[in-house]
Amino acid sequence: MLRQALQSIAKQTRLPDEVFISDNSPEPDPGVVKEFPELPIRYHHKKDHLPPEQHWLWAIQQPQTEFISILEDDNLYLPHHLQILFKVISENSSAVLAGSNALVFQNIPSNFSQPVFAPCWKINWLKSSLCRLIPRDAALAAYLFGSPFASSATLFRKEALTACKLYPSRMAIAYDRWMWTQIVSKGDVLYCPEITVLYRDHPIQLVKNSSRAIHRADTRGCTKLIIAFIRKLGLSVEQVTAGMCKEFSFQERVCFGLYVFKQRDLALCKLFLPILLPELGFSRSMFFLSLRFLKDRLRERVSV
Repeated sequence: MLRQALQSIAKQTRLPDEVFISDNSPEPDPGVVKEFPELPIRYHHKKDHLPPEQHWLWAIQQPQTEFISILEDDNLYLPHHLQILFKVISENSSAVLAGSNALVFQNIPSNFSQPVFAPCWKINWLKSSLCRLIPRDAALAAYLFGSPFASSATLFRKEALTACKLYPSRMAIAYDRWMWTQIVSKGDVLYCPEITVLYRDHPIQLVKNSSRAIHRADTRGCTKLIIAFIRKLGLSVEQVTAGMCKEFSFQERVCFGLYVFKQRDLALCKLFLPILLPELGFSRSMFFLSLRFLKDRLRERVSV
């Protein structure tokens, strides 16, 4: 998969100034790098295998460029990815991160699925081809309800890393969501409603090899960690969530509500549902979301 990832980088309309490869695999393949002499590659293999989160936090600190874009080796850039995100973030000095949409595919790039890995607030904003600048507080609120962007569909300023120390979450799955939250706390976010990345859906993904209970506990723990982080910044979780919700329709807010409901934590439901779905109230929101949840689960079983 590394070869395919590098091929997608070599096809960029705006080539990167540096390609830093951090190989954390037990069986490194440095020979692949020699196939791409046109790319400014710096290859590093970690002799001592690192846990995923520790590896991520180390690797993103290594590039020496002003902007950094992550490409997980199971995903692919479309040719205009770097050009688009570099252009928009260069034109918006207040933005620390720019993100786009990713089209999901199965195993080979020609076998596309219908889903697009995109923010659930894409419903209205995808109607416009214009990028949207999301104020920092609203962007922080969005990470309370999941990762808006695939990690490979982002580009961020290196100075965001030097402006803060990134703390580990010590979580097995949601560590990337926690990392992005810390980076986003340093400025605004740009949302580009274009598909610039191909996101590979395959059976060896970590999230697919974890039980629902482990995934749920990890998600819940990350949500609580972000709540504490936002409050430590001197912000009100209730106010930033309410401010974010002003932009969205009822159906979009239901998506956020389902994300909270699935974590099976009454305290989180009591905190967020009255803000997300004020027209229903807490009790009716719980009943409405339980029906939606059961309907979605039934649809999943039928499709299988």
